[in-house]
Amino acid sequence: MTTEKISAIKAWMAETFAAFNDPSRIDEFHGYFTPEFTNFYARHELLTEGWMSKEQLQALYDAGMKPNIQLRHPNVQLYDNFAVCTGYSVGSVTDSDGSKRVGTWRFTSVIVPKGDSWWSVHNHWSKLEA
Repeated sequence: MTTEKISAIKAWMAETFAAFNDPSRIDEFHGYFTPEFTNFYARHELLTEGWMSKEQLQALYDAGMKPNIQLRHPNVQLYDNFAVCTGYSVGSVTDSDGSKRVGTWRFTSVIVPKGDSWWSVHNHWSKLEA
């Protein structure tokens, strides 16, 4: 059962990346986060509370944001009522002003069960420097 759960969580992780890359899946992507979600973004120093609204995210896509981020080397540590996911994301994000961020980022995500799926309660991102 544990191996099956870990495989299911890794598939869930891959789907969060796929949904972020596809603006038509904004509702699905937004549903991956708890209302109490917190995040240390790669470009911010302080803890960010909450995820941006669907309208804010849609506005970024509409303005030209184009993510192309792929999950690499996912790892899952499973506990009784939560899991810690780690891995790397590789790719690029073209921002609405046309600038492009390219690279590899490490991440840690703490997730909790939500029915038959999972919710992210906290993420921490940091860019790997060459």
